[in-house]
Amino acid sequence: MVNLSLPALGYTRFNTDAGWELFTFPNGTKRPCAARGPDNMLLADPAKFPNGLGPVAEHVNKLGLQWGMYPPFRACPATGPTKFDHPAADIKLCTQLNATLVKVDALQ
Repeated sequence: MVNLSLPALGYTRFNTDAGWELFTFPNGTKRPCAARGPDNMLLADPAKFPNGLGPVAEHVNKLGLQWGMYPPFRACPATGPTKFDHPAADIKLCTQLNATLVKVDALQ
């Protein structure tokens, strides 16, 4: 974006949409929803983001762009996938990563 001078044309935001989160169990089978750590924070897919999303957000900000993200707001409780079951952890993650835009959709 920067190399193409897109910020001069008003394109100043880089958003990470769906697909960054971990959806696969260690044995390779797919989860019905995003994985969470012991602190209920959503986990980035280590195959795609071995150092997490932090370095991505930092790089985007260093380029002078605003960074936004799409937290899938899903977890895997025993009863199956639900939405917005850990909003405090999801908002904390967005805040820690200095997201200037948070995309929320698929409300129930």
